[in-house]
Amino acid sequence: IMALSFAFTMRLDLKAAANYLESTRASYLGQAGITYAQQILKEDNRDIDSFEDKWHSIFTGSDVDNDGDGQADSKWINVYNDQGDTIGRYAVLVRDETSFLDINLAYKHNLSPLKVTEGWMPYELDLKKFLDSLELKDPDKIYEDILSFRYGPDGQPGEMGVDDNQNQRILDSDGIDNNADGIIDEAAEGIDEPMEYNPFNLYGDDKAFETPFEISKIKSITRQDLQKLYAYITTYSVDKNIDVEGRLKNNINSMDAHALAILLQDAGVRDPFQKAVNIIDGRDDDFSQSVMPKLYNRLSAVNRGPAGDWIWKGNCYQSDVKDGLPYTVTWVNLPEGEYYIGIFGVKDELVGDVTVNDLTQNSVKHGEILRIGPVSFENRILNLSIANSSENPCYFSYLELYPRLGQQNFNVTEISGVEGIRINEIMVRPVVSRSVFSGQAPGGDWTWQSGFYQNNEPKGGKTGEGEWTWKDVRDGKYYIRLFAGASGQEIGDVEIGGSRSANAMDGDLFGGGKPINVSGGKLTIRIQNNRESGSAYFKSIELSQEPDGEYIELINLTPREVNLGGWTVEGPSKEGWPATIPLGTAIGPHEHLVLCVDKDDAQNGINNNGISFISIWGKEKSTALHFLRTITPNSDLLSNDSFIGGNFITLKDPMGHIVDKQEYFIGNVSDYRALEKSDPSYVIDSNNNGVSDNWYASIAKKGGTPGLPNDNDGMKEKIGEEIIEHYDTEVNIKNKSFSSIGEIAFIPLGIEPWRTIPLEDVAKIADRLIVFGVRLEAENHIVKGREGGWKVVQRAAPFTDWCESGKKDSIGTWKWEAMDGLKNGYYKLKVFGEEGEAIAISMHLANDVWTAFTPGLTPGPDGGIVFGNIEIGTASGISAPNNTLEIKVKNASETGAAHFDFIMLDPENASYGRININTASKKVLGALPGIDDDIADNIINNRIFGNKNGLNLGIGDLIAAGALGSSDADKKNRFKRISNLVTVHSGCYRIIVTGQILEKGKVLAEKKIWAVFER
Repeated sequence: IMALSFAFTMRLDLKAAANYLESTRASYLGQAGITYAQQILKEDNRDIDSFEDKWHSIFTGSDVDNDGDGQADSKWINVYNDQGDTIGRYAVLVRDETSFLDINLAYKHNLSPLKVTEGWMPYELDLKKFLDSLELKDPDKIYEDILSFRYGPDGQPGEMGVDDNQNQRILDSDGIDNNADGIIDEAAEGIDEPMEYNPFNLYGDDKAFETPFEISKIKSITRQDLQKLYAYITTYSVDKNIDVEGRLKNNINSMDAHALAILLQDAGVRDPFQKAVNIIDGRDDDFSQSVMPKLYNRLSAVNRGPAGDWIWKGNCYQSDVKDGLPYTVTWVNLPEGEYYIGIFGVKDELVGDVTVNDLTQNSVKHGEILRIGPVSFENRILNLSIANSSENPCYFSYLELYPRLGQQNFNVTEISGVEGIRINEIMVRPVVSRSVFSGQAPGGDWTWQSGFYQNNEPKGGKTGEGEWTWKDVRDGKYYIRLFAGASGQEIGDVEIGGSRSANAMDGDLFGGGKPINVSGGKLTIRIQNNRESGSAYFKSIELSQEPDGEYIELINLTPREVNLGGWTVEGPSKEGWPATIPLGTAIGPHEHLVLCVDKDDAQNGINNNGISFISIWGKEKSTALHFLRTITPNSDLLSNDSFIGGNFITLKDPMGHIVDKQEYFIGNVSDYRALEKSDPSYVIDSNNNGVSDNWYASIAKKGGTPGLPNDNDGMKEKIGEEIIEHYDTEVNIKNKSFSSIGEIAFIPLGIEPWRTIPLEDVAKIADRLIVFGVRLEAENHIVKGREGGWKVVQRAAPFTDWCESGKKDSIGTWKWEAMDGLKNGYYKLKVFGEEGEAIAISMHLANDVWTAFTPGLTPGPDGGIVFGNIEIGTASGISAPNNTLEIKVKNASETGAAHFDFIMLDPENASYGRININTASKKVLGALPGIDDDIADNIINNRIFGNKNGLNLGIGDLIAAGALGSSDADKKNRFKRISNLVTVHSGCYRIIVTGQILEKGKVLAEKKIWAVFER
């Protein structure tokens, strides 16, 4: 018995040893599959991830369900011995982690009707909706339990009631609904908000799922629930902030207009200069109007007879012949340098297939910038060829060269942006003109002389007196200006309403400016010629409420109240201006505010005369300007005549920055008819002097609409047979940082009324931009013992504390490390201080060398200066140390006062929680805000995104392919909600391998291995 027992035990031990050996061999096969997959991923140098990539296509099959979702996804790869026998096999599944929903980051999508979805952060991915879609046993309970696990016993992100990440002051005033509760910039928005939950740097009692498998810790999740969840969730999602061509993305919230204009040109966007300044003014929170020069050389087509199948018509060449002979032309002796090229034909029409020096772009439209990038001309020669390959006519009139770097000897036009406060209406001439006419028969010694009356009987007294009456004058008080037949002529002794004015001359104000009351619409004037000798003449009168009734109306296009106290206005007159808006004056969102010369008959020099804004227009919202120079009844503050240098009205903020500048032409001015804007953001600069000059005459019954919506022909638009009435509330200027790239589609276009930046343009640039950078504060990071006289100064909200120096050439040192959120990578460094106070910067390199100080750099209105591109932890000779940035700031201000507030590193190195629109399942896509089943199907059916038609648009293909709906409104709103949350690539991959050891087709051992690979 003992011998049999011993023998049986030996057999068990041998079998166990054999099983262990086979299991180990199965593990080796699994490891081999992991290595193979990693190698394939390393060889994949595309910046677009899809199921057509080798990492997916060479492994996919229907043999094995590697991820356990009940669907076979992988094929067997056999392993043979020397005799050709199958001894094992493995199946590989590779998935990019951005195809899954990150259970550490997804939270909820607030469906409140008060909520405007920002799409700002991945916590707006709808975890609740996702769990519901999986048909789990109790999805509501699972949702609550996941949040409880993440947020700990206090139930709040981070430590309850504490500003864990020290960003409250920023979030309280950034114009974004950061915590997705439907309220923007409420008090304490930065406390207990979703951003305080950081799975990589946990605060308070927070916890993170380190692997997807840890979700099994949630007790409400059953074994069946786990099987359903594993195939869709991740904790590893990471997406490097590069575009599909491998370039670092740009942070739109810290770019300047010049840098953005270059990017727009490179992307082939039409009218890049106006769009650049409009976008920057739409997202910065100052009111300083962005201005940039447009440098260009125009090369025009010249009629030289037929060229190929192109003929000259009007002022351009035209081809109606599909696939006919091309138009060709050569220009020589072009300036040296690199140029973007704009092609122009006829508005809204095709130019054709354009070839410049052997570089071709097809189907170019009027005004497009060629996407071939900046071009340099060999031997200073440009060869242009244009072919028509379409069914429609093509047109070519000229091309423009835009230098990539500012060269001299180019045409220059200044382009101004659109800020949130705009000049919206002006009353230039509050005057009623009345002329005499032959049928008036004034009597006395006055006779009609073809356009005026003449009295040739001096000393005529009452007997020779003439009387003129008009019965169509609006009631009110007026100054009366009198006109003879010609300049220099005498009118005589004038009596109006019982008051007399002797020896009145051509152009005189009656009574030196004594107001006359008109009642019942009737005005009577009596004139005597009491001269010793000579004639008297009378031609016309002006019933004037100028300057009292002149006004400038402002409109606030932003969604928040703006304090205008201390702002100034300058107008086209040597009198009165400049004027200041009184302290405490505010204008509400989309509100009109009238800047009055004399609001309530209290303006010095013209007070107590019965003429005022209120007496004329009523009590619409208005404020009286405070003028620097004296005003009299003879003043003409908005000149009725051409003013030296131009008829400009300039609005400035308290720092003297131009907020808006408008020009009007005398030919557009008429009596008691206000000049109004249609779309307040619409810009026409007809004389190319850099100042908007487009106005409409008011058609309002009273002649103007001060304090009210404008009423003019530009407020209506005919589209087909439909007349559309527009309202200024359609035009919105955020004047705060963008919450998503999709917000660009809501920026006013400027060059056309009632239009925003076209979706076509947004598609071209969306993948090249981001809204996030790394902000690192100066306070608490000054190196002890190396303060150099700099000290921390506390400031009230919404400002953060900053560092201050009171002595020129004082040098302080600041240092940030990984614990502060700093990561290795490539960045653009921007340093923020105080406008007008110069500072110089030096950076510490990894080889313990400090760079030379920059020259003194003076911050502009945003307080920022650009240091340049830097590297951190890259091991190059110009890199800063690993996870460390140390800089010196020198006070270079001539006043001796300098400040240092914070630095920005752009772009943020990587983003977490994004979803790959090329690989995510319908259930994961459905977690994106605003994406229903139909749109999720559209996305899946329109794959692959990123390089459709060879345009490298990245996520912009979502727009170009029409995957987000049929109407522009749907596309704009959906793209705004999801543009921050989607990608077409991944930085991290899940590799699942099943390895089996076989003997004569029988499975001896099996191992499944999961691995995460970061590329």
